Amino acid sequence: MKARTTTRNAATGPAVSDRDIHPFRSAGIAGLLVSACVWCLFPASLRAGGPAWNATHLGTFFATDVNEKGQIAGYILKSGGYTHAALHSNGKVTDLGTLPGGASSMAFAINDRGVVVGDSLNADGLNRAFRYESGKMIDLGTLHGGVESSARDINNAGQIVGWSVTTQPGISYPSPDHAFLYANGRMSDLGNISSLFGNFSHAVAINNSGEVVGWSINDSFETHAFVCRGGIMNDLGTLGGSESRANDINDDGTIVGWSYLAGDTEARAFVAARGTAMKNLGKLAGEIGSSAKSINRKGEIVGGSIQNGRPSFYYSPGLGLLPINPRVRGDDWELDDAFVINDAGQILANGGQVWTSSGYYLLQPSPKGPDIDVMRPAGNSLVDGKSKIDFGSVGANKSRTLKFTIRNNGRSKLAKLRISLTGRQKRSFLIAGPSKTSLAPGSSTTFKVKFRPRAGEIHKSEIHIRSNDPNENPFDIRLKGRRKS
Repeated sequence: MKARTTTRNAATGPAVSDRDIHPFRSAGIAGLLVSACVWCLFPASLRAGGPAWNATHLGTFFATDVNEKGQIAGYILKSGGYTHAALHSNGKVTDLGTLPGGASSMAFAINDRGVVVGDSLNADGLNRAFRYESGKMIDLGTLHGGVESSARDINNAGQIVGWSVTTQPGISYPSPDHAFLYANGRMSDLGNISSLFGNFSHAVAINNSGEVVGWSINDSFETHAFVCRGGIMNDLGTLGGSESRANDINDDGTIVGWSYLAGDTEARAFVAARGTAMKNLGKLAGEIGSSAKSINRKGEIVGGSIQNGRPSFYYSPGLGLLPINPRVRGDDWELDDAFVINDAGQILANGGQVWTSSGYYLLQPSPKGPDIDVMRPAGNSLVDGKSKIDFGSVGANKSRTLKFTIRNNGRSKLAKLRISLTGRQKRSFLIAGPSKTSLAPGSSTTFKVKFRPRAGEIHKSEIHIRSNDPNENPFDIRLKGRRKS
């Protein structure tokens, strides 16, 4: 899995992976992110077909990658403006810390086993690649006795790629960065596409077959995309310009990135299937360029535009290049960059809406039919048949009331809403509502449950919410409460 946010860099081209720079290491950051979720109606024109997404704001979490389980790697802010690598899972953020004595760290990728990689400062203030697993962060070392390194991606076999500073006789400081592959406890130098050892290369992505992509500097000191298969690094060329970079590779060996066109005045996103030349993916209307950041197993690609409005885009072989913003639930979206798409179709993007603070969002594909989402409290989705709501201890002749929200996350009407209770102590629980029995896409309603304990100490019941949802009908929630003695 891999992340692809970009920034402008006049020296190296229009789209430079944030894995190649280290922002926020010691400076403070303004503009902390606010709000938890943004949900509104889809435009009517999108309900009939084509992709559409629901957006969940990740709060103050800076996202970099998401695995197939929906676990998100990234980093959080600490006092003094430093960052710590972190994991966002099931609404909970876990601080992964740093290497011993280090002040700052960042996580850049996570595989489906939940193993996280990134880089951290150590006690000497040097940047080192790390692997985090089972609560422990391990320093991966460097190439050729170099002093710094950074891990940028990990596959499900545990193979890790990134870059490391190298040292070599006759090479003056600063020593070049070389792409590395870390496997079986050993870091191997992948070299570069140049005949000159002193030229640079960075590996940024690896698929589950061990194929690696990134960028390297050639003999003409131009940055070119590369793919490394079987230990051999091959120059992928360009779309006619002088420079290119590869950002991702899927398990079919298809590669995406960006390249200058002839004349080096415009850049375009590219896709290159195994054994074929780069294909120009074009650009969104009104923009002057594009950069592809991530590709999943289905061939779906996401990325960002260059200059002008900088809107994010989605590409599929059947639909071509589409803007993401008008297809996200809600109005006035300005998502500047979509940088990861996993095989489940979940997308990480940054930006926001004109009336909210900007930040990082997880975009979930919206089902074509009705899709029930039950929340308690609002913004916290419950799990059908697994979620348990505990009313706590309530005194005799007293009660406690909790409010639940039902929302339709699908793209057609959620209808025939009906709520019932079962269980031996069901008379200790009373339901009020919902006020609506059908919900248009994106709309919601609420109902309340009052716990008024009758005789006995422990009281249990179960809510059943029936609807026309094809997958969660009924939606079941377990209730529990205690009578205070």
